[in-house]
Amino acid sequence: MKNLTPLDRLLAKELNITTPTREDIDQEQIKSLEKICEYVKKNSLFYKNKLRDFSSFQFKTQKDLENLPRTSAEELKNAPHDFLCTSQDKIEHIITLTSSGSTGTPKRLFFTKEDLLETITFYKYGMQNLLSKNDTALILLPATHPHSVGMLLKQAIELIPATCYIIENPDNILETLSLLDTLKPTCIIGSPTHQLALAKAHTASKKQYTHIKNVLFSWDMPTDDIENYIAKTWNCTTFNHWGMIETVLGGAVSCSFKTGMHMREREFFIEITDPETGLQLTDGTRGEIVLTSLSRYGMPLLRYRTGDEGKILSTLCPCGSVLKMLDKNIVRINNKKDIPSILHPTDIDKILFSFPNIINQTTNYDFSTNTLTISLDLFAKDETITAQIEHIIPKEIKSLLKTKNAPKDVYENLRFSYTINNINGLANIGFAKRQVRIIE
Repeated sequence: MKNLTPLDRLLAKELNITTPTREDIDQEQIKSLEKICEYVKKNSLFYKNKLRDFSSFQFKTQKDLENLPRTSAEELKNAPHDFLCTSQDKIEHIITLTSSGSTGTPKRLFFTKEDLLETITFYKYGMQNLLSKNDTALILLPATHPHSVGMLLKQAIELIPATCYIIENPDNILETLSLLDTLKPTCIIGSPTHQLALAKAHTASKKQYTHIKNVLFSWDMPTDDIENYIAKTWNCTTFNHWGMIETVLGGAVSCSFKTGMHMREREFFIEITDPETGLQLTDGTRGEIVLTSLSRYGMPLLRYRTGDEGKILSTLCPCGSVLKMLDKNIVRINNKKDIPSILHPTDIDKILFSFPNIINQTTNYDFSTNTLTISLDLFAKDETITAQIEHIIPKEIKSLLKTKNAPKDVYENLRFSYTINNINGLANIGFAKRQVRIIE
């Protein structure tokens, strides 16, 4: 019998078969798509209206789903309660997600107990690529309430069973660094920004930690430079996780082959579509990620437009899994040509990467003066850094904006301002969405 990967073992358990095949997943998805479409039209006020022109749902392949209308984030914001398919007393957890700007209607998403348990199960099996019974995990993710991502992950890890600790304030880089001595984690889980700050602090401390075997990037995707730097710093294997609030905080995770991220195909159907037409694109082609819930019955989403661009890989993983993979290069779709839309914080991270003392940066843009204000957190005082960044940053950012087709008059006349913060171990990273923010 084939030696199944952890996520394939979970799939076999869910489908009640010994060895799942690609055909098994395809057929299960088709049945689930038909079922969820019928369910939402019957039970959701929003989809009852949205799907009023469809009398039945019979799919020969998953591609037939493209005939249905897409759901936008604006529709979700405007009438979240109309998406509900169950009574509110069956809702275990509600997440209110504010927009990335200073104004705008927030999104509200509702989750049943079963939704959350499915995510815990996905975490449990996905983490078995990184942890075994005798390992210890250190979590640098939000854990402010029982259903936050950090707490769900902790519950999953303890089911492996492995030991798990949550850092309440991962912005306290020195305190986290000191815990590496006492807790001796074999695995660290957190955002690329927190992970990079910790790794740079470790480098500055000149200590040696040989017990860290694996690192999982979650919350955001790392650049290749950051991923390679952390792998070299700890001499470890790196893994990536993609998820959204809309995927109940878990969507896809990589294995040790690092080819791509294996998707939760039993719980979600992911399409890569043409953003304009909504038609499905072939595997290996980049387009908008569109999401359909297959097993959620509290607040299912049908062809939900994530606003993210990515691709599903056209080949399966060498690990032997039958699950398709999402490429880790996922970016926001933005057709605007202003600097906050074109320039991403990871672009600036890459430019500043070579400076060992810089552990974090935040950037604001002032339209009225065409000025980028870059605030840098330094782990240790550096008298020479201002002159260095003033020499490097303008040249690099203007060159980058030119390659990204920014308006010529904007990038040629762009001004720069810098703020240097000697943080003494306490950074200002947090978990807000990273972006070049507009000064109002």
